[in-house]
Amino acid sequence: MKMQTGLSRIKVAAVAFCTALLAQFAFAANTYFVAVDDPSASDEANLGTEEVPFKTIQAAIDKAGSGDTIEVAPGTYKTSVRLDGSIQYRLKISGKVLTINGTEGAEKTTIEGVYDTTGANSVCGIFFKNAGGTIIRGFTIAKCSHAGYGSMSYNDTNEQICYFADCIIKGNYCSSKGISRFCTFVRCRIVNNAAAQNAVGWHSKFVDSIIANNRGGSSYAPLYDDAAYNCSFID
Repeated sequence: MKMQTGLSRIKVAAVAFCTALLAQFAFAANTYFVAVDDPSASDEANLGTEEVPFKTIQAAIDKAGSGDTIEVAPGTYKTSVRLDGSIQYRLKISGKVLTINGTEGAEKTTIEGVYDTTGANSVCGIFFKNAGGTIIRGFTIAKCSHAGYGSMSYNDTNEQICYFADCIIKGNYCSSKGISRFCTFVRCRIVNNAAAQNAVGWHSKFVDSIIANNRGGSSYAPLYDDAAYNCSFID
């Protein structure tokens, strides 16, 4: 079933995504490389070159500045950062605008959390703060969980939208409203996610995406105050 809601808002979101993408190419200063399975990879060397790439995406994020690009080789990435308190995320992007690319696409490059519906051992996906315009492209993001909302992606700065493009978002869980908070998804597959309330989005937007087999609370819609344009919804 094709569904169109909030058409004017989504057109604005699509234009904003294209603008952010062009801005990244126009002002990109450096490119860093990450390859978890490369024997020469090292975070300690702090180089991030093709010859000596970083082993973790977070090390590249920490070194990069606004406008930089991070190229991530295929593999499964599981290293965590801990925010204040007990919440763990696989990645934290704060105070900078980046483009992070899975070089061979979502089928081969995964950011994997820890799926735990109790919240005792859960690990979330990506935390954004003052990172509006950041683009995450070509990843599978899976098995993230949180005893709250925004388990897969949590944008702490409401007015600064972050973007996911050509990603697979699957098998994530949260115990509240939606696995994503204040993000826009373009050409993504969002499948088999679950939540106690709205399964997919919380103040997020979806463009040209497939949203399939997501499960929320019986009295809740898949999306909460979200907008979708040219998306396929499949139960």
